[in-house]
Amino acid sequence: MLYFEREENRAGHFNFSRPAVACPAILFTEVASVPIVGRARFMNGVNPGAFWLRVYKGVGCWEWRGYKNSGGYGVFHAYARKKLMAHRISYQLLCGRIPTGLVIDHLCRNRGCVNPQHLEVVTNRENILRGVGHAAHNARKELCTRGHRLSAGNLYMQRGWRECRECRYLTNKNIELKKKLKLLSNKEAR
Repeated sequence: MLYFEREENRAGHFNFSRPAVACPAILFTEVASVPIVGRARFMNGVNPGAFWLRVYKGVGCWEWRGYKNSGGYGVFHAYARKKLMAHRISYQLLCGRIPTGLVIDHLCRNRGCVNPQHLEVVTNRENILRGVGHAAHNARKELCTRGHRLSAGNLYMQRGWRECRECRYLTNKNIELKKKLKLLSNKEAR
């Protein structure tokens, strides 16, 4: 387990040394200064000392030992009942800001991990497609339910869904045949 060095400077702040962490295109070690009087404030009211006390730094994943929500993500209670996601705090403390419109993806697939080397900033769409949910599963399909290839020539978008052109053609042809049969049966009944 890694420990952070703590020393008090002249201004009455504690300095927490952070280990070197590889972030996208950045390798650095930085020192955060946290006031010890009044309410300790850092990024969004997060006290780094209190945050890192809830992290177990193992060999691979850094496991969040605090509260976890029903989805398995770590939650840190900052101030005034403000709840922040632990992996986002870890990334921001060690790597910098998360650009607007982007989310954090766990490369290790462990939702309780706060190791910035296991976190990557991606778009929400890319995060969903990397996952194991229905959207990701359907996006990886190469064949429709009838076995036709879902390739560019045989594919079109309908109400946000991918549709197979061959299946649509066969469905329309069946509808037309049923209408003709119904008309013929109505004429014979007269």
